[in-house]
Amino acid sequence: MARSEDERIGFGAALGLGSLVLATFVAVTTEIVPVGLLPQLSRAFSVSEAVTGLLVTVYAGLVAVLAVPLTRLTTRLPRKPLLLATIGLYSVGNLVIALAPTFAVLCVGRAVGGVAHALFFSLSSAYASSLVPPRVQGRALAIAASGASIGYVLGVPLVTSIGAALDWRAAFGALAIGGVLAGIVTAGALPPAGAEDAEAARTRAPRSRLAGAAVVNAIAFFGHYALYTYVSAVLIRAAVPEGRSAPPCSCSARPASSASGSRASSSTAGRARASSPRSCSPRSASWPCWPCGPRPPARSPR
Repeated sequence: MARSEDERIGFGAALGLGSLVLATFVAVTTEIVPVGLLPQLSRAFSVSEAVTGLLVTVYAGLVAVLAVPLTRLTTRLPRKPLLLATIGLYSVGNLVIALAPTFAVLCVGRAVGGVAHALFFSLSSAYASSLVPPRVQGRALAIAASGASIGYVLGVPLVTSIGAALDWRAAFGALAIGGVLAGIVTAGALPPAGAEDAEAARTRAPRSRLAGAAVVNAIAFFGHYALYTYVSAVLIRAAVPEGRSAPPCSCSARPASSASGSRASSSTAGRARASSPRSCSPRSASWPCWPCGPRPPARSPR
């Protein structure tokens, strides 16, 4: 049975969503990759692993503090140039890290990425929903957010492997190049979109709903990253070789459940017909992959 026009994602919209998947892949890989390279970074700058973990803290702190203010301040700006600017900032931040002579400069590079991240996901989710009819906005959001799953499953292990095979600077350099490529693809494939209008602003969901989602996300991510940040160090001390701390094959279970959840939530959202094409969506629908690595050999009894 043929679908009606308001239940289809056109070719142009599909290209735009594909570019958002690529950009999200770069964004999430940039966010998480210090986790896999933490031991190397610690040795390179002669700082403890606990201090090196602040690279994740600085990044996350800037996202938490700046996400709402930056989103509000840029509401009236054209969406596409703003989105391209955030992708460019990812590349700038990764390039600064790749060339960093000191740990302080390394933190500056992470801060640049954190500023980009604070704005990127509100832009990409709103952009994804604006590309398609209301009945398929949930599906479009799930497609765009799948870049996060791919980043966890492929991006982080791949860049970590580059760092293990070559050098951590090469890993961040590769990420900088990936950001440039993502920006070029997004510039060519994503149709332009204007600033948010007053009507869209009036149709947003009540703030109480957003506050509830924010509290749940804050608790979940706090617990998640408390261990996740230092998972490489934990695995290495458990006798897992450093280059295998985040292998792709070990990341299959959680992404599979994440994909199923994304599919189910997109179907539900499609039936509910989201009221605003400019509203932001939580990232938790595609928040996958725990790089658990191979199990250490069993210890012989004493």
